[in-house]
Amino acid sequence: GDSLFSLIYVQAIRLMTSPVLCKHRTYERGTPLVNGGKTSKCLVTPLSGLIATEPCEDVGAPVESGWIDVTPTRDIHTGWFGVSALIVGDEVRVEPLDVVVQLDADVALLDAAGCDAMSEMIERKDIRRALRGVDLLRTLSDTEIEALTLEISPMFVKAGETLIAAGDRLGGADDAFYIIHRGEFAVHDREHREIIRLHRGEHFGERSLLSSVRDFSADCTCRATETSYVFTIKRAAFERHMGPLRDHLDRHDAWLKELEAAKGIEIGDLMLLPTLGVGTFGRVRLVEHRSTGKAFALKSMSKSRIAKYRQQSHVRDECLLMRQISHPFCARLIKTYKDDVKVHMLLEATLGGELFRYLDTQPGGKFPEDWCRFYAACVVLALEHMHSQGIVYRDLKPENLLLDPDGYIKVVDYGFAKKVSKEKTYTVCGTPDYIAPEIISRRGHDRAVDLWALGVLIYEMVTGLPPFSDEDTPDKQIYDNITNLRYQTPRGATVSCNSLIKVLLVKTPSKRLGCGRAGLLELKRHAWFGGLDWKALIRKEIPAPVVPVLEHDKDTSNYEKYVERDDPEPAMAAGTSDEWADVF
Repeated sequence: GDSLFSLIYVQAIRLMTSPVLCKHRTYERGTPLVNGGKTSKCLVTPLSGLIATEPCEDVGAPVESGWIDVTPTRDIHTGWFGVSALIVGDEVRVEPLDVVVQLDADVALLDAAGCDAMSEMIERKDIRRALRGVDLLRTLSDTEIEALTLEISPMFVKAGETLIAAGDRLGGADDAFYIIHRGEFAVHDREHREIIRLHRGEHFGERSLLSSVRDFSADCTCRATETSYVFTIKRAAFERHMGPLRDHLDRHDAWLKELEAAKGIEIGDLMLLPTLGVGTFGRVRLVEHRSTGKAFALKSMSKSRIAKYRQQSHVRDECLLMRQISHPFCARLIKTYKDDVKVHMLLEATLGGELFRYLDTQPGGKFPEDWCRFYAACVVLALEHMHSQGIVYRDLKPENLLLDPDGYIKVVDYGFAKKVSKEKTYTVCGTPDYIAPEIISRRGHDRAVDLWALGVLIYEMVTGLPPFSDEDTPDKQIYDNITNLRYQTPRGATVSCNSLIKVLLVKTPSKRLGCGRAGLLELKRHAWFGGLDWKALIRKEIPAPVVPVLEHDKDTSNYEKYVERDDPEPAMAAGTSDEWADVF
């Protein structure tokens, strides 16, 4: 019932308006719509007129108040009826009431196909929630969770049935991991002593995902104490999508250890080295930790300049959001500092230089298409992680993509990033060439703007120019070109590349590839990425197209040279608050 309540008012509205699945009918007074004591064949709701419910004498079980609001006597209702047609997990229900037309009524009727579709949505939502509730899977992105839902096999388990027995040989591809959705399991050791009882949301069989050993024996027996319903996934299916779970956890744990070690670094422990970049509010400098010799990047920003340009909320958001981000292809925040005139962010150093620099030095200012595919795939994985955290990036462009020492992408500069949940945001921001049409029209936007920008990025890497401008196009004309989708299909690009650009540069956000229910999973399955091993990419096992030349770990030769100065910063203007800096 819980899943139905969370879905029925959203999904049923969509299905009820589907001309394929939904039928509109008019019925005369006295027509029975639902027969009590039987499983309904359709889901109905009145659009006009009145329908009534009558208790069914054949059904002895109490009515579940969560499904329909009923009383023991004849009553008039508007609402959803026939919910037993939604068979989730092979659990068959019957209707507790007769439903008849009281006054001539128009009804919307969702037929068997529609009910099957909604049942699948309900079960998929249950599976997603169950997977998200497993702490072992905390490092997986929304897209990875979505991929796993397609591999989950729900199953009923009879009371007394054993799924894992102590002494069983494990380690094979068919070993399974189980999440309890309903019911109870008792866990016993090899001496048959009960250790614990597991209930809804708890799991067992995790060694089948965690262990690198391919032959080991089970230590415990897991047996159902009552009829139960579980979600199960085979080891082979999990590793086909994700690779070994241990790799995910090890990467995450290594990053947590690095953060823990950095807690003791104070700003006075850092020695200033050459500048890596200069911006409106300050500059980014390479720094060296005096004790360990480890290199970092220190982004220092003037409080007074931030206040002058009224960017306090953006800078505050940047700090908060970067604390959520932990991905190999995203720049990571190590620690923050503040003083009377500045705020500082200590970041991991990425010394390979901007992707734009490499693009600009290539013949024709463009990359070979296989290079474009590699860099775009790195960006897809970075966006996938940010979107799984509810973060919209909003500033994708070659200048914000750095190369690490291995030649892999690091997404930097989160000044325009924002946490967006179900509501849209209306801030106008971004780089003119990469801005999405819904930002220009101020209709409100969400993470779909990042997919538009991805299409622009791929276009620019393939052709050497963004799709809606050249070097001399004024911003107003760029916006007009974007709004009217005025661009030329790249010449010389493969059919699959042009196809991907076309389905990303779509004016309606919901119709862009990657904006559907499967999220970025459908983007990763596009033909242009065909044959790409996404697991090998995240593990950095694919040779990068370009490996930056670095003579040592503090080599800044891949960046422009700046005049090194540290101009005195003016104090905050009288009456200006710096409470926004409390997060530093």
